[in-house]
Amino acid sequence: TIPEPLMQKSKEKLHIVHLFLNPLRDLNYRNLIFFLSSWNFAVNLAAPFFTVYMLKELELDMAYVIGFTLISQIMNIVCFGIWGKFSDIFSNKSVLRVCGPLFMVCVLAWTFTTLPDRYVLTIPLLVLIHIFTGISTAGVQLSTANIAMKLAPRGEATSYLAANTVFNSLAAGIAPVIGGLCADGFEGHELSWTFAWTHPSGSLTFQTFNLHGWDFFFFFAFLLGIFSIHRLSRVKEEGEVTEKIILREIFAEVRRQLRSVSSVGGLQQMVYFPFMLLVKAGKKLNIKSYADEEQRKQGGPYDA
Repeated sequence: TIPEPLMQKSKEKLHIVHLFLNPLRDLNYRNLIFFLSSWNFAVNLAAPFFTVYMLKELELDMAYVIGFTLISQIMNIVCFGIWGKFSDIFSNKSVLRVCGPLFMVCVLAWTFTTLPDRYVLTIPLLVLIHIFTGISTAGVQLSTANIAMKLAPRGEATSYLAANTVFNSLAAGIAPVIGGLCADGFEGHELSWTFAWTHPSGSLTFQTFNLHGWDFFFFFAFLLGIFSIHRLSRVKEEGEVTEKIILREIFAEVRRQLRSVSSVGGLQQMVYFPFMLLVKAGKKLNIKSYADEEQRKQGGPYDA
């Protein structure tokens, strides 16, 4: 069993206002609160209207909506442990820098489900959107909670987390209200980008980009999400690495596993390659920490 560390007693009693303002005086934590608040505002500006969009704009049955939601939740559950191990091996910020842009791309992809109406790729695109939404939200939910606790000073976590929760809740609550109030304002507005090709025997015209109604919310949410991810760069976390390192490790393992897809066993290895990658990295870290511990005990070099 692992003993629970004792909570540090405060040397002086502070007023609740001072407890609430202390996190705002901490520059790094203030940047974190700003990032999380802007992120929650962007997400909740679009996410509450996904179901409404599928029912009203795409005219899908409720069975489709439930099925897509189930796909997203399954991917969320499957990837939760994967991103958790990545955050332990690298850092929460590194996971956010990968999952955050992926989620915002999924939000932007909603604008392509109509061009300007339903078309043959609408359902396949919705399936891909919900798959990658489940993957990305697992990492975002886990990392945002962990980084808020990790950056809070020891003994002051209660006030820091309380301030963070207040600002995030305000942002998450205001965003859908603003979206609902502005919904009627975008009704009847349309922005389209048409590609036209003319030749001697005729012409070919099709739309490559179209915004109308709820699409404007998704597009604005995407822009705000990109802005919030930019604000994440101001947050400092110990052990952080760039997203290129994580992606490079993942893609390197993909290439190795693709060489052995010629059998059922090889296909299974390809499916579970993220877990294999994390196990290998975890073993390396454990060996290193064990060697360091032995060296401290013996007072000299230790050969692992």
